[in-house]
Amino acid sequence: MGKLSQAWVLALFFCQATAFSSDLSGSYEWSRMKIGGGGFVVGMSFNPGEKDLLYVRTDVAGAYRWNAPTASWKQLVTSASLPPEYVGYGKYAGVDSLVGAPGKPEVAYMAFGGQPYGLVAGQVFRSTDRGDHWQPTRFRETGVKLEPNGEGRLEGERLAVDPANENVVYFASIQDGLWFTEDGGGKWSKVAAVPAGKPPHGVTTILFDKKSGTTQAASGARTNTIYATVEEGGVFRSADAGATWSKISDGAAGDAGKPRDATIGPDGTYYVVYDSVKGGVGSLWKYGPGANPSGAWTEITPPAPNGGKDKSYGAISVDPFDPNHVVAMINGGKTFVSFDQGATWTYHLFRLESPNIEWMGKQANYYLSTGQLAFDPFDKGKIWYAEGFGVWWTRDLSPAQIAWRSESEGIEEVCGNDVIAPPGGKPVAAMWDVGAFYFDDVDLYTARRSQPGFMSAWALDWCARDPKFIAGVFRSHLDFVPKANSSGFSTDGGKTWTRFAALENGTAPKELEYGVIAVSASDPDHLVWSPSAKKLPYYTADRGATWKQATLGGPSETGFNSHPMSTKPLCADRVAPDTFYLYTPQAGLFRSTDGGASFSKAGNPVANKWGPMLKATPGHAGDLWFAAGDEAGLFHSTDGGATWTRLPALRAAANIGLGKAQADDGYPTLYVAGNVAGEWGLFRSVDQGASWDKLVDYPVGIFDAIDAMDGDKDLFGQVYVGFSGSGFAYGKPRAAAAQAAPAGEGLTQAGVTAQMGRGLNLGNFLEAPHEGAYTDGRVLQEDDFALIRKAGFKSIRVPICWVSRLGPAPDYTIDPAFLKRVDWVVAQAKKNDLTVVLDYHNDDALDKQPDANTGRYLATWKQIAEHYKDEPSSVYFELFNEPTPEMGADRWNDILAKALAVVRASNPTRTVVIGPVAWNNINRLPDLVLPLRDRNLLVTVHFYYPMEFTHQGASWVGGSEKWLGTPWLGTEKERQNIVWQFGNAAGWAEERRRPIFVGEFGSFEKGDLASRVRWTAFVARTAASHGFTTAYWEFCSGFGAYDPVAREWRQPLLEALMGE
Repeated sequence: MGKLSQAWVLALFFCQATAFSSDLSGSYEWSRMKIGGGGFVVGMSFNPGEKDLLYVRTDVAGAYRWNAPTASWKQLVTSASLPPEYVGYGKYAGVDSLVGAPGKPEVAYMAFGGQPYGLVAGQVFRSTDRGDHWQPTRFRETGVKLEPNGEGRLEGERLAVDPANENVVYFASIQDGLWFTEDGGGKWSKVAAVPAGKPPHGVTTILFDKKSGTTQAASGARTNTIYATVEEGGVFRSADAGATWSKISDGAAGDAGKPRDATIGPDGTYYVVYDSVKGGVGSLWKYGPGANPSGAWTEITPPAPNGGKDKSYGAISVDPFDPNHVVAMINGGKTFVSFDQGATWTYHLFRLESPNIEWMGKQANYYLSTGQLAFDPFDKGKIWYAEGFGVWWTRDLSPAQIAWRSESEGIEEVCGNDVIAPPGGKPVAAMWDVGAFYFDDVDLYTARRSQPGFMSAWALDWCARDPKFIAGVFRSHLDFVPKANSSGFSTDGGKTWTRFAALENGTAPKELEYGVIAVSASDPDHLVWSPSAKKLPYYTADRGATWKQATLGGPSETGFNSHPMSTKPLCADRVAPDTFYLYTPQAGLFRSTDGGASFSKAGNPVANKWGPMLKATPGHAGDLWFAAGDEAGLFHSTDGGATWTRLPALRAAANIGLGKAQADDGYPTLYVAGNVAGEWGLFRSVDQGASWDKLVDYPVGIFDAIDAMDGDKDLFGQVYVGFSGSGFAYGKPRAAAAQAAPAGEGLTQAGVTAQMGRGLNLGNFLEAPHEGAYTDGRVLQEDDFALIRKAGFKSIRVPICWVSRLGPAPDYTIDPAFLKRVDWVVAQAKKNDLTVVLDYHNDDALDKQPDANTGRYLATWKQIAEHYKDEPSSVYFELFNEPTPEMGADRWNDILAKALAVVRASNPTRTVVIGPVAWNNINRLPDLVLPLRDRNLLVTVHFYYPMEFTHQGASWVGGSEKWLGTPWLGTEKERQNIVWQFGNAAGWAEERRRPIFVGEFGSFEKGDLASRVRWTAFVARTAASHGFTTAYWEFCSGFGAYDPVAREWRQPLLEALMGE
């Protein structure tokens, strides 16, 4: 036996060593399935030392930094940003605190434990690049515990960095007291004078009063005054840079209370809000110069609308531009606003606006959880709000209902429970709190939500005979939510849902909630539902109108609570009619062949595990896969569960999915999240598990547990995963991602750039109400074209306002005289060997009311296209200048497809210029959807970053006067931001083999000329480094490279544009 055992071990070893066949990670592309927000953003911290440097943290999904140019958030906790020893499957979690160093903005500190739930010995990390990379300090040696998803996650920031010294940092723990370092984390010491406070809140918000001055110490400058709040312990202050501490609350500010947030106004006034004190209600207090010169406390609790006092004050912020302007919020989204430091208050409800993530603006608006409030320290009047579904902001706090606008693009924090990709359909995902989402396009924020209220979706399944039929288990864990059990079905692939009739009319068994559901392969009316609380399954033969409990042939319970555990012990056979399988960890696998009415034992326990994933193979009767959880392996049955074979290469299998076969008649592709041959990652097998190819270590860099997984049934190689707390992602082979066209067909970057060279916009002429209106009476002249060509430009872009030159409906005939003027421009361009782009410019009505104006727009393009169909290939058409965010990416993609079809009817190979939404923003290229087979498309982007420099003093940009005097010095940071944006665009273009045309870039004349020249030269060179062709905005007006009065080129600008 000993020799046999050794031989078996050796065989297993060699099998594992060779089973990991190929590493395909370099040929796979991973992206987020875009939902937006969806989870609790519990903290927010501006760095007052740098504009737009804003961090937010979540309770289960890392932390983010605001990216102003892209109006999106960047995840800072990834497998690439953390040292390898802190990365591992399932070690992902929320962040306890994240702050920047005010005196050195590139420095940031983060408290992160790497365990999603419960207490864990934590670590404080330090970054010198604003969170892009982290290095551990020696904090872990203290043994201080963290709990990112605990009750103490909402008390402001537990980390605080001295504004006078980036190496002096304090950390307020939930149970282990107050700690500090003077050397950037090399050594941590406990502040004995401040009590630990009552767990799980402990010491909460730490604040430095910058106005208090500094003291020189051996460690450098130190801010004099520091405040700390303590759960049921009062407020403590140090007035000597942390050398000594004393309690200052004296009972007046609620020594026995529960402080939830604190802040300091620009005049040094200290504010603190309490969740509840004696009497069970919350309160607000202030202390300091603005409150009372003697240092006494003043209560400023707002009167509630009902005449009493509201409970649960959660956040407070003071306007950095006005010390009298104070805003406080209680849980639920109710806001109190004061303009006299709390002497009087106004009360406000809320409404939500979300133009870019539609579902977030359509929530049931009865409640918003409160994370943090923060005034923008650079943008006067703008206040940000972090809460249970994402991040919001407003500039107007005066309405009875404050309009909060969503700013959550890039944040993905839903907790995944299930994902399915039925054949012929779109992926549908189930998750905590926000229900299920149907993804018409996983790359756009257009996912359709199942219900608007606070609802969780626990399980999904589809019918093999009718894949558009999907059943889902929906149950809010908040019983007071209307229709808390909204389980039901969809007949359109998950777009819309119908609640089961038995739930609607109240006849469903009370225990029928949570759990897992399965749909018969042969009849969508036949479903089996295995609920939570270990109850036996129920079945229906009438699509949920009536339910009866099944018999299990032995056990009286299933052994699964199924809530909130990630487990799928029930499935339907994908071929055999009315056949279902149910796994119980103690009794084994049971099978039903009568639609779920009765189950009989099919096989013994595969493994006594409590987190199994049981799935049936499409197209193969009786073919089952069983992932036994993180600690066990993967098993396969081909006889309906009677016998099982363990795949030796899999040491652990956390989740599985099945997708399209590599060959049309082949066995489905198997995907596994697990350990193959000693390595954790996502793997794929195209030969029923005989060999495995590695796809990635951690999808999109997230090392969270994978609680949901499925393969696409129509696209080979495409797989979807749902994280435990970090949203959903998908992977696909790069060959598919590249949208490859046949070699040698269509436009190339090199070819376009050779033809267009450096270009110039003839701006403000033909887009004006009448030519000369925007140019002091000057109109285009014949000599202008020769002048432009002689200067070295090879192309011109001509913005044209067609809409003001149209006749009435239904023909919308273009004014012949104006068309003749455009003909003259085209003729002059050809005469001077200039490529000309005819740009459709200025159509506000189409932007704001696309449905009402698309017909007119298409009729206009039909005339333009037919009129110029015989012109040479040097005449380009640009479909629409700068579609705004108001139109939205999905609407613009729809309109451009229609316009392109109109143009192609008469111009099948004409070069057509198309750009993304948000004013052709270079960072919105991923939102642009182009037809794969049309390879004569030139993608345009516009670049005016930073707006504070390029548009300073521009009368058409509100608030631009305050930007006057802004230079562009060409610092490393300024240059890197531009390099990064163009690099992203180049990556997008290379993957899709689309040429790029920077159709506009320039700086307004109010900026100093030296800065304008520096900026122009750097942007032009950066674009050229990627091979992009460009067109400067513009010829001879406010941005002009040419001086029409002096009748000469502004030579420094011209050289900046033309220099190598």
